[in-house]
Amino acid sequence: MIAYILKSALTLAMLYCVFTLLLSRETLHRFNRMVLLCIICVSLVLPVVHLQTSRLTMVGQVVQTIDKVQSQPFSALKEEDSSASDGVYVEDCTIIPLHVEDTKESILPVSLTTIYLLGLGITLGVFLYRAAILFLLLRKGHRIKDERGNTLIIKGGDCPPFSFWHYIVISVKDYENNRPSILIHEQEHIRLGHSYDLLLVETLKVVQWFNPFVYLLERDLRAVHEYQADEAVIRQGIDATQYQILLVTKAVGMRLQTLANSLSRSKLKNRILMMKRKQSSPLASLKAACLLPVAALSLMASAQVTDDGQNNRSSDGTGYVYTFERNEKLEYNAQKPIPQGTDLCYEMVEYWLEQHMQYTNEMRRRGIGGNFTVQPYVKADGSFTNVKMDENIDPLLKAEVMRLLHSVPKPLLKGVLARTTREGYVYITISIFDPTLAHQPFNKREKLIVYREDHGKNTSRRFPRYTMSIPLGATYTDANGSSRIIKRRDLIYLNGMASDYFRIGVTTDARLLLDGVPFDKNNLPDLPADSLKEVVFKKDTTSSKLHYEGTARKKDVNAVGERFTVELRTR
Repeated sequence: MIAYILKSALTLAMLYCVFTLLLSRETLHRFNRMVLLCIICVSLVLPVVHLQTSRLTMVGQVVQTIDKVQSQPFSALKEEDSSASDGVYVEDCTIIPLHVEDTKESILPVSLTTIYLLGLGITLGVFLYRAAILFLLLRKGHRIKDERGNTLIIKGGDCPPFSFWHYIVISVKDYENNRPSILIHEQEHIRLGHSYDLLLVETLKVVQWFNPFVYLLERDLRAVHEYQADEAVIRQGIDATQYQILLVTKAVGMRLQTLANSLSRSKLKNRILMMKRKQSSPLASLKAACLLPVAALSLMASAQVTDDGQNNRSSDGTGYVYTFERNEKLEYNAQKPIPQGTDLCYEMVEYWLEQHMQYTNEMRRRGIGGNFTVQPYVKADGSFTNVKMDENIDPLLKAEVMRLLHSVPKPLLKGVLARTTREGYVYITISIFDPTLAHQPFNKREKLIVYREDHGKNTSRRFPRYTMSIPLGATYTDANGSSRIIKRRDLIYLNGMASDYFRIGVTTDARLLLDGVPFDKNNLPDLPADSLKEVVFKKDTTSSKLHYEGTARKKDVNAVGERFTVELRTR
């Protein structure tokens, strides 16, 4: 919310400055009023409109910084348990620090929010106080209807004339001596609905009480109101000189009603000069077109950076940024039973850890992270007591590993246990990485293609395949023709390592092409995975001769087999 208000204030400031430079001195009062009202509306609407862009503008970087500061969580600093040793940590005596390095920074957004709410409360209180005084004034006095159906309230004493909605307040002296000029002036305010403008501005002042441009805009809008009303008085045949003398007389009057339109409002010198100024050409309204590029700049400042464009590089300049993708199948729901199957539960735990991992500014500054195998002793109810892990882990990473482990729901952690045991140690790999980097400084870069011959439980069996590593940002088209851009690392852990790449397996009977050139296990291209731009799977239907051995006799069978053609294209 605070970020939205700051963006709105910045938009209003930029648009108002353009108006002041180009249009404030023109006599196109009706047009200027519309422009000022549009500036208010646009400043309120544009921050909630989010475009997709491949790169941030300079203003966008400032706004993004505002977002990060405002949204940074406030976490209490806890002390880390120093009694754990030998790589074994007991749950009951382990205190997990959250955002150790960010505690001082996290105080900032809370302080700003407190200051803003305090200012909002004071401004709202002043607004309500003035509104109460205004309504008390409107309740007292002799009431009559004028020829336009407005309510005329005649009050005794020295009361400056003003209008609000369909009410006109005027003193007995002014009613007897200056009635024509004052009534025409105030009736024009009512006819044009100036009170609605003032209510809008007053509401904006409450929300953006800190923004000086709101008060400047209010001043100019009130001036335009008076210019319009003065213009109507002159058009009705009132002598301009006599009317200007009346304005000078009323200029020293009381100025209590900030919600109302008063005859003595606005700078007197400017009003008199505006009456004498030559009418501006309608072509001067074309200057307002200069507001459009400013509005566009403001819109780009709120634009969201997409990771689908070819220019959306990560902060290390080597690839595309990581994007967390939701998977309903792996989402934990406390209202639903835990699925049967240790493997699926383990995937759900990995998904949970990935979803809740927090990579702090201090970790980023030091470039630390990694993939950590931990062994919690899980009880029958899903809680755990001891956690075994490498004793050489950085304390900052150890704190995050333990915090993540404690965050896993008990039923989910219980599901990782083997179905034949009630409790025991389980192995969980926790990956802590920088989501803004395509490559982690603690992970090695992989080759594009690796040939593997993995053995199953039966050592006589082999599972030959090609493993292909696809970098973030590369296009992947499956055999069904569905194409997508890789936005997520391969978080399926292999030997305790989470890859910086998305990996796929290809059987050895597939037809493989790299930039149109065939290859196989005997001539694998020795290329880095980052060179890959696109992977396309195609169904390749070919006729083949299969040998079939029946129980009684052997025979040859002509059959149609289906295999894949995999085309790889480099950058």
